[in-house]
Amino acid sequence: MFQIYRMNKARLMKQINDSTGSVFLHLPDGESLDLKRDQSAVRLFQMMEIPKSGITLSVVNPKDFAGFLHMMAESKLTEDEYAC
Repeated sequence: MFQIYRMNKARLMKQINDSTGSVFLHLPDGESLDLKRDQSAVRLFQMMEIPKSGITLSVVNPKDFAGFLHMMAESKLTEDEYAC
């Protein structure tokens, strides 16, 4: 699991789509939404405002984490859109 506090949602969705396995958004009420395979979850995510406490994501395939880490580090250097 990893926490993101600020983000470019379009870039994040591209990374989710590029992932080989499921990517779960963990909601405060304990529910987990699959942002890779559930279009209703994607629509909800697109509409939600990111809370100051951030969002929690997890990946099923551990190899996918490297892509998210690279995305956040690259963005931090260029646009300062992500914080993890």
